[in-house]
Amino acid sequence: MAAAVAALPSGCSVDELDLGNKACPCVDGWTCDASRNICVAGSGTGGAGVGGGGGAGAGVPGAVIVTDLRVTWTTPNWIRWEWDLDGVPDQLLGFELVTGESEEDVTSRSGTAVVWTADENPELGRYFLPATGSEDPVVATMTDLHDADTQYFGQLTATDTANRTTVTNLAGGRTTNLPSHSFVIFDDTATPGYSIPGSFVLSDVAPHAGTHHYDYLSSCVGGDVICWETVRRQDLGMDISAISEGAFSTTAYLEMAVAAGGPAPSYWSQLRIMMGTSGDHSTYLLPAWTIRADGAYRVYQMPLRALADSNGPMPHTEMSRALYEFGIGGSWVNDTHTRVDEIRVHW
Repeated sequence: MAAAVAALPSGCSVDELDLGNKACPCVDGWTCDASRNICVAGSGTGGAGVGGGGGAGAGVPGAVIVTDLRVTWTTPNWIRWEWDLDGVPDQLLGFELVTGESEEDVTSRSGTAVVWTADENPELGRYFLPATGSEDPVVATMTDLHDADTQYFGQLTATDTANRTTVTNLAGGRTTNLPSHSFVIFDDTATPGYSIPGSFVLSDVAPHAGTHHYDYLSSCVGGDVICWETVRRQDLGMDISAISEGAFSTTAYLEMAVAAGGPAPSYWSQLRIMMGTSGDHSTYLLPAWTIRADGAYRVYQMPLRALADSNGPMPHTEMSRALYEFGIGGSWVNDTHTRVDEIRVHW
């Protein structure tokens, strides 16, 4: 045995282990590229990155991974952002979305940058939207108060309970031009038709503008603290056929001022319209957006082309039929007011 050991070459060595492109998690000196789930040397490059924090070692991936941030639609003053989400739901601390008019402003959080957290958009503090019929992960948010016809960029960060972060790619989109045409659905004077429920009534207590608004006082049954209701005006019979196919596919949007009482937001809300008549109508929805519960009005803008049914997006041909119903569905806190005002279609 001694002779065999002596025969081993004195210069024997082991090749250095190649850690490149190994699956996350990573050792010190390497960083997880969350968009590809592989280890890269140093701080890493690519569509997303992971940072250590709160005592986490370098290259340790966060428990919540966000990737592929993208803009799905814009209006003159609103942008809808969506992303992909994976991870451990109970370990989310929160999301932050930074928006700005240049990539540099977003990455440096300076200049035109605005940081959106759960304080502005309550859904950003949740992994799943609460109190829904199924597991609805938070994979979208909407930001407002943007300038028309302006390029915006955004980047999303997810922070877990160990203070580790994942950061998405920079995404961008341009807000649309200001409209040149408008159609009033409601402005002070009661619309044609009737309300469902009957407690959705014309009021002059707290309008957003002008003298009147529609008001709904939530009344849950069975001792429930929060209950669902779609407040709507039906049998409107309004002609919106002036919206051209070009405007419908690019710039036409519905605008409404909504204020809801607290303390809990309506995390899963939806816009609902019906086109046609009482005996022959089609229903289109824009679901899964959150209404704050601070009692203050927020003026929402939503493209008509974003409304859809089970067969897909609403087609322009529906504009040749009358607008039969306008409604907003939400989970409202018992004995609180939801107010709706200044409802218009712009294009």
